[in-house]
Amino acid sequence: MRLSSILCVVLSVANLLAAEPLSSSDAPQADMKTPVISVYSGNHAVNSVPNKDAFAPVVRILTPQGAPISGVAVRFELPDTNVGYYGNHQATFETTTDNKGFATARGYVPAKIGPVTIKATATHEGAVISATVFQRNGKQPQVITVEEKKSRASSLGNKWLLLGVAVVVGIVVAVVATRSSSTGTIKLGTPTVGGGA
Repeated sequence: MRLSSILCVVLSVANLLAAEPLSSSDAPQADMKTPVISVYSGNHAVNSVPNKDAFAPVVRILTPQGAPISGVAVRFELPDTNVGYYGNHQATFETTTDNKGFATARGYVPAKIGPVTIKATATHEGAVISATVFQRNGKQPQVITVEEKKSRASSLGNKWLLLGVAVVVGIVVAVVATRSSSTGTIKLGTPTVGGGA
């Protein structure tokens, strides 16, 4: 493959990496009446079975325009009471959203080490919406916050962007060096600092 072909491929990839996301008019349109439910915190948390300590899952319910909806009944449901339970060995916990649209399932007691899937379901003006919280019961508690997830995702995206820029710069330097050489080869030498002796 010729160097010019490689450069074209790299520049095409760089253009794709730098491309703007779809505008809201290009993106698929969601139902403008159905509220949106999302897991706000507690996802991927590790609960402590020995300490009977757990991270309470929190979901948030918003209008399609992003405004919080208060007073919505939310039901948190475990697959069974073998992994853990709410209150008096119940597989469900019911609550309502606060004035900021948050609903929290408090009082979960982890009983068995292993994965836990908690389904949060809400009904608002005839629309049934749900979200799933994935946790694990273990020996030591651990939680990943929303801010940590955003930071990790941003850091990973920045690393890929820097890698792409470094590849493009490397290719450009190689092309310039190749063109300036009379023999068409790049000569390697020992680097010096301060111009030599």
